[in-house]
Amino acid sequence: SNIFIPGFMKHAWIFTEEGLDCKVVEAISSGVTHRNFTYPMYSDYSLILRPLGVQESDRKGACVKAKSIVGERYDHNFQFDIEKELEFYKGNDIEGAMKDLDAGNKLLNSFKYGFSCTEVVAYSWWHQREKLRLYRTNFRGKNIIKPDSFINNAWEVVWKSESVTKDVAHKLGLCEEGIETIF
Repeated sequence: SNIFIPGFMKHAWIFTEEGLDCKVVEAISSGVTHRNFTYPMYSDYSLILRPLGVQESDRKGACVKAKSIVGERYDHNFQFDIEKELEFYKGNDIEGAMKDLDAGNKLLNSFKYGFSCTEVVAYSWWHQREKLRLYRTNFRGKNIIKPDSFINNAWEVVWKSESVTKDVAHKLGLCEEGIETIF
């Protein structure tokens, strides 16, 4: 259920393939998955956003990072420890630690990795976080990135469902910049 997720948008994913085999990486309650783009699009309100001012190599890098975490668990605690995740998945000290079983277990147990939906997208684009204005905000005592945070002037709307209207976006709490970005 997404009743406790604040704002207009309730979910986020990243497109990793285009054309006839269009796929996305997204975090759902069962974990990080790579599947057909129609799954997350089946909702009341959907937008497709494209980051502005990024190079093709940045886009490809974001897709590679997203696909590298497919199969990981869902972060029910919403930790948003992206810097630790980047270090963990780069392999810093993991190979050496894995040679020693005790050290390897200690390293793996010291970090409780997992991803929520917006964390997948932020993790993938973290190398461009300043340009794309990916910032954590405090919500209920946690520093998170809300789905609405992606709707800003650093992203362009490529497509929106017919149900996305200015009135609905305003009613559900989308900020003025977000409304201006969409409309």
